[in-house]
Amino acid sequence: MLRITRRQARGLRSVFRRSTFGVAHRGPTPPLVLDNSDGRLKAHCRHAGLAVEYDITTTHGPRERVAVPLDALADFEGRDDSIVGLEINPSGRTVVRWSDRGVPATRDYDVPDLSTLPEFPTRPPRFEPCSRAFVEALAEAGHVAGDDSPRYALASIQIRGAAGEVVATDGCQLLIRSGFRPPWAEDLLIPSGPIFAAKGIPFDRAILLGRTETHVVFRVGPWTIALEIRADARFPRVASIVPDPDRVTTRLRLDTADASFLADALGRRPGGSGVHAPVTLDLNGKVGVRACEPGGGHATELILDRSDYTGIPLRLGTERRYLARAARLGAVEIGFTGADQPIVARAENRLFAWQPLSRESALAPDPAAVRVESTSLHVPPDLPAGRPHERRIIPVTAPLARPEGHGPADNPGTGLSGLIHEAEALHTVLADAKARSHRL
Repeated sequence: MLRITRRQARGLRSVFRRSTFGVAHRGPTPPLVLDNSDGRLKAHCRHAGLAVEYDITTTHGPRERVAVPLDALADFEGRDDSIVGLEINPSGRTVVRWSDRGVPATRDYDVPDLSTLPEFPTRPPRFEPCSRAFVEALAEAGHVAGDDSPRYALASIQIRGAAGEVVATDGCQLLIRSGFRPPWAEDLLIPSGPIFAAKGIPFDRAILLGRTETHVVFRVGPWTIALEIRADARFPRVASIVPDPDRVTTRLRLDTADASFLADALGRRPGGSGVHAPVTLDLNGKVGVRACEPGGGHATELILDRSDYTGIPLRLGTERRYLARAARLGAVEIGFTGADQPIVARAENRLFAWQPLSRESALAPDPAAVRVESTSLHVPPDLPAGRPHERRIIPVTAPLARPEGHGPADNPGTGLSGLIHEAEALHTVLADAKARSHRL
């Protein structure tokens, strides 16, 4: 009988879960194998090109292998160190016994024959130190990669050895991270996925990287991660996708504070539930980002006061998630070669490109739009760190009564959300005043 504690089962479940391996919510799960055949008790799981192993503890018991469904950890995990026993009964089913607050519990599970389950991939003959930035790049690339198409393996991440780059695309967006030195010169494809964002793996510790003929392998603490090399898969030639910098006709210089403001505010703009969740980027005297609900209505406009642009004025529509991603990646320059050409955002060691929406998706300026300036939230030089940001309120020529249902005038709220709500309330008041003047 193999034994682990309920606390150890809880730690395993932080990584060994459906989402880590990209398994559908209701689909069958791969088995988790516990094995002490080499004198150490280890748990490992393989699925769709990803293999993960955790070294649990030294063991001196008889050599055994036991498998349970991946979801079974949720049944017997806990916060204490009481023992969980696992064994195979004569019918081939796995029986698990544990105690929950002193009450004995038993469950048995139907699992595949252990002889049909693959071993964990062979480890590389040597490992080399791997930077935390390389793992972060793989995690970012996992958010950009898409689904495989008949032509290209878009569910892959490309590691370009000689160029020192990590590349991912879904056909509509493209991410290139550079500045790495993997211990090989070839270009390799590995499956994308959320493994490098898994909270249960201590990527803040020393990371080692190695490679075999079939796998790229990472080691961090007691964890080993092996990703199968997709040797026969095809990947787009991304160099042909990115416009030449000499063709850029408009350059947006995005201020760091404005980038943070934009990434936070875009998700709250009207129209977020519509198809593509479009916003309009308008570079015409000022840098503005405009949005409205599908079907019309008054627009909301974010004015990026700290940012500027050079070149030809431009107005185009884009999916807000791409613009927000460029802002979160720390883009300092965004280049445009036309309203229907790929947009290229550049930052240190990062390039992010995406395709804009059709010309018809761009919203024209709306004189009645609710406008929020990025500098309306700022920290004055004499404001100590840790205090709430002050809000710059645009003065009104005459006091206006707040309409019923918009809350007390002496409690407008704080922060970006409060400022936007106040601006929208002010817009309602002005519209009401305009209607009254017409009636007079």
